[in-house]
Amino acid sequence: VGSEMCIRDRTKGFHKYYIVIKNGNGATSAEPETVESGFVGVPETVPFVSDFANESSLWTVEDNSKTSTKKSFTFTDGKAVITENSNSDFNDWLITPPVKVETGHTYRVSLRAKVDSGKKSFALKYGSEPTVDGVKAHTITSSGEIVSTDFETIGFDFRPETSGIFYVGLNVMSSGDAKTVSVSDFDIIIAPVTPKTVDNLSVEAVGLENKAKVSFKMPAESTMGDVLTGKLSAVVSRNGAVVSTLAD
Repeated sequence: VGSEMCIRDRTKGFHKYYIVIKNGNGATSAEPETVESGFVGVPETVPFVSDFANESSLWTVEDNSKTSTKKSFTFTDGKAVITENSNSDFNDWLITPPVKVETGHTYRVSLRAKVDSGKKSFALKYGSEPTVDGVKAHTITSSGEIVSTDFETIGFDFRPETSGIFYVGLNVMSSGDAKTVSVSDFDIIIAPVTPKTVDNLSVEAVGLENKAKVSFKMPAESTMGDVLTGKLSAVVSRNGAVVSTLAD
């Protein structure tokens, strides 16, 4: 009686704990005391691969409309599913576990998703807290669309300005006529480096020798503005047929 008590729980994820007090005769307190934890465990690292079937407790569903009876994301058959009907509505958020990212890298968020019909718009944002306001800090895209009735992969890149632990949020919007959106995969990888296009491209005929001289300057930066350090090759085609492959 009156003692300070403590337990240590090593189960990874977000949790809600209930405390019920019993006396020696088995009588209990009228209502349990509850407390919610922050994320328990080590943050995820990249590459991050979703596992809705076994680790749905690591994800946060935020009720954007503040109507707790209308949370629309559920986890069914290894997928995150959002449906609009009389008991649920769109505009809620599905938020990843905490993921460690670093400056100097471009990251790609990939969804494998489908709609039941029509199309549905979505936004991807990220921030330092698993809340609606927290993930709205940085926008990855505000104009994504899911248009296929079969699962398709949709990817968007982002480049963090600071290193740290972040959460990525998916907001399926009300716009669009689809009634159900299913997400089977939600992954984060370091995006492949994509070179910029060539500069100073020109072509000229060489005298009467039935020859053409094609000249160009190889790119020195990626499409994200990073300095390229590896070797590049250029494939030159004429009317769709490859005529030469050059390396710098």
